[in-house]
Amino acid sequence: MMNEVTLTAANTTGETQTVSLFQSVNDSGTANAVTQYSYNLTGQDVTGVTLVALFAKTASQLDYTVYSASVNTGTLQGIADALTSIGFGSWYVVGETLNCNNDTIIFGDITLNP
Repeated sequence: MMNEVTLTAANTTGETQTVSLFQSVNDSGTANAVTQYSYNLTGQDVTGVTLVALFAKTASQLDYTVYSASVNTGTLQGIADALTSIGFGSWYVVGETLNCNNDTIIFGDITLNP
């Protein structure tokens, strides 16, 4: 008798999506989310970035709260990894754009700091 697991996944967003199979990911509203947040960083020099700040809130909050995370590598993927570590879903890079899908958290500005 073989132990098999079959998984079928369909990406209907038209964008690359991150899927975690063997580690815990805080999805905080990202599972099946249709609201996409995209931040185009074309031409932005990110090589010296060491800290990223994300302004975020829920629909019931009037004001944004600032969440910060350390950037381990001065690359777009390093910034995406730092944003993911904040815990509001998986951020991913397409070209020079940072993306995250979330239907429960409203994202505002992102600031990059040396």
